[in-house]
Amino acid sequence: MRKTIIATVLAILVIGGLGFFGGYVNADTSNSNTWVMMNGIINKWDNSSVQGQLNAWASVVNKNGTTHEWAAVNAMWTNATPEYAQPLHGESWLNVTQDVSGNFSFSYYIARMVNTTAVNVTEEGLTISGLFNVTMITTTITINATAHDWCSMLINFTRTVEQIVGLAPGELTANMTTPGPTFVVNPNFELDIQGIPPLTGIAFVMKTRSYQINFFDVINDGDSPVDIHDLVKVAHSYGAVVGMSGYDFNLDFNLEGQIGLADLTTIAANIQG
Repeated sequence: MRKTIIATVLAILVIGGLGFFGGYVNADTSNSNTWVMMNGIINKWDNSSVQGQLNAWASVVNKNGTTHEWAAVNAMWTNATPEYAQPLHGESWLNVTQDVSGNFSFSYYIARMVNTTAVNVTEEGLTISGLFNVTMITTTITINATAHDWCSMLINFTRTVEQIVGLAPGELTANMTTPGPTFVVNPNFELDIQGIPPLTGIAFVMKTRSYQINFFDVINDGDSPVDIHDLVKVAHSYGAVVGMSGYDFNLDFNLEGQIGLADLTTIAANIQG
């Protein structure tokens, strides 16, 4: 399994110019004025406790006096408590820390903004509006805990997908400051999508820059060029699905619920230098 992954990585380096994630790969950044990146933990769905994560990126580009806005918002959460999940403090049930033998079903939700209508970035906060698709996915995982590493633990998995809402208006809001001079280290956010209860949580990364944020710099939170180290990190999670210890929401760029070839290719296509 490991040799196969390494061979796949080498092949991707050769074809790195190919992009399977057109919304992000090789984006035009020559005239960017404002860049925003936010990573957050979802802890409430209406009044119910849930566990999940949210990522948002945005840029506001000024070209000869004309403003162009771009944004992406992805969220994944679950209100299930898997019997086999034993997460470390602060970790999500989306990626558990212990795998045991057997067949397990795990349900979770995905919200993706598929069309941007407005982006507003100020010193006080961030607002992104657009149209969202929301789906519920149930995954059945077969695990062999006698294997020596998580890559070979996965024997088989099946998924069923149910659309909850499609092309529904929604808005993400995050407050960067509170009244007065106090800076909020972990600002609150709310994702309100028509047709489902609002999602709320706390941002653990909130960055606003006048220069480019590298969205695929998964090691240094966008502050460094994308390089081979970012590719290797994705390769180490290759094949993991939601509910397994190897899964990482931040590496699942196309929100398939699995770290796959498209995620490796996306990183390879954005390697700089």
